[in-house]
Amino acid sequence: FHRSESVSNLDFRFVKNMIHLCVSIERNSWWDSAGVLKQLSGIGSGYCRLLADAGIASFDAFSKSHPRQIESIVKKKAPFAVSLLEQVAKLPVLSVQIKSQKRQAL
Repeated sequence: FHRSESVSNLDFRFVKNMIHLCVSIERNSWWDSAGVLKQLSGIGSGYCRLLADAGIASFDAFSKSHPRQIESIVKKKAPFAVSLLEQVAKLPVLSVQIKSQKRQAL
């Protein structure tokens, strides 16, 4: 830690990193890894690589994709992607809000 960094900046980074660590442990995959989609039942390394090559490497990108697009990429027939999209829709979305307050002198 650098002396020029404020304590609040360090606190924020600590909280952010702890959330990422907890999510990664729970899902058995690092939150920002290229293989994050392997957490879905039916997606292995090969499909994960094909999807990443097509620009779909996160749950957010996956959820915004059309089922037929996903099926086309992995060369599977409908309704393969529908159940995967249902799995993604059930995943919790985590967010943190930090409010800055001025300290009052004692």
